[in-house]
Amino acid sequence: MNSPINDVNDALRIQLSEANQRSRMYAQRFWQLPFAYISVVGIALAGAGKSDPKFILLGAITLCLMGLLIFWIMVGIFQAIDKSVKVIIQTEGDLGLAISVKEHHLAIDLPNFALVLVGVVTCIIAACMVNLPAQRSGLPGKEVGNYSITSVDRGQRSELEGNKEVITKPNKRVQGMAQKPHRP
Repeated sequence: MNSPINDVNDALRIQLSEANQRSRMYAQRFWQLPFAYISVVGIALAGAGKSDPKFILLGAITLCLMGLLIFWIMVGIFQAIDKSVKVIIQTEGDLGLAISVKEHHLAIDLPNFALVLVGVVTCIIAACMVNLPAQRSGLPGKEVGNYSITSVDRGQRSELEGNKEVITKPNKRVQGMAQKPHRP
C-alpha cells in the first residue's frame, strides 16, 4: 500500500510534468504568433499594390486591428508562461529537486512584442498613404480629390480633372516619339 508521502510526491511529479508541457506549449505559441502575423502583413500589403485604394485601406485597418488582438493574446500567453515557470519552481522546491528553470523576464520576449508592433505601425502607415494624393505621396496611383494632373502615355495627352478624364489628340512631337523604333 502507498504511503501518503508517496501519493503526494507522485501528484507533484505529475503536476511538474504538466507544468513543463504547458510551459513549452505556451513558449512555442508565443514566438510563432508574431512571425505568422508579420508574414501575413507583408504578403497582404505586397499583394495589395494594384488593388482599389478602398480595399487597401480596409485591409490595412483589418490587419492593424488583428495585430492589436494578437498583441493582447501575446500578453495573456506571456502571463501563462510566467505562471507555469512559477509553478515549476514551486513544485521542484516541494520535491526537493534542483531548480531547473529561471524566472521568466520580459526583456527576453520584447523582440516578439516589437515584431507585432512593427506590423501594426506598417499597417497604419499603409492606411495613411492610401489617403494621400499620388502627387504628394510620390507613389503611382489614382488621383484623389480635386487635383488635376496631365500625363503622356502612348502618344496621348490625358487630363484628369476631378472625376473626369479627357483624352486629347496627340501632338506631333509625342506622336513622332511613339513611332520611333526602340534601339538598345
